[in-house]
Amino acid sequence: GTLQTAVNSSGYTINVTASVRAVEDVTLNVTSIVEGDNTTTQTECPAGRFSLGGMTTCSDCEPGSFQDEAGQATCKLVAAGDFTDKPGARQSKQCPAGSYSSTGASECTPCNRTTYQDEPGQAVCKLAPPGTFVNASGATAALSCPRGKWSSTAASACELCEIGQFSNKTAASGCKLCDTPTKTTHKGAT
Repeated sequence: GTLQTAVNSSGYTINVTASVRAVEDVTLNVTSIVEGDNTTTQTECPAGRFSLGGMTTCSDCEPGSFQDEAGQATCKLVAAGDFTDKPGARQSKQCPAGSYSSTGASECTPCNRTTYQDEPGQAVCKLAPPGTFVNASGATAALSCPRGKWSSTAASACELCEIGQFSNKTAASGCKLCDTPTKTTHKGAT
């Protein structure tokens, strides 16, 4: 519907169309500004820009936000896993695999050592599971521990099996004790 508001101090009448989808999602579009008998129609801001009600100029959405619809009074924050790095964005972009972002991000953050992300557009990185390791930031996969080594969760390196223990498979989450009378004489036995 149309709502008219008179601004007494300057003699303006601002015509606004209002759209309410939910209590927290109200959209106001300034359709015209009336001064006395003169009506000036507000130019609708294009996607990527916004204008606060009553303003005659449009502003670019800041990095970390975007606007995919014309004629809006605000910009939308990018969702977690996405980003916008330039002003005036009309849509957000997904963070690539090996990185993540939180809501409103203007850039993606590489996953830390011990974590990885194998999918684009994610809000968090995954911990390296037992039997694997991640030794560099920005990883898109965890690497398997070789035979004779093991790791627990979130490892940046694999550990050698102790003397008297062995691991005869890759991606081991622990080492096995040698059967008596068999013994190992060095660390990392397979």
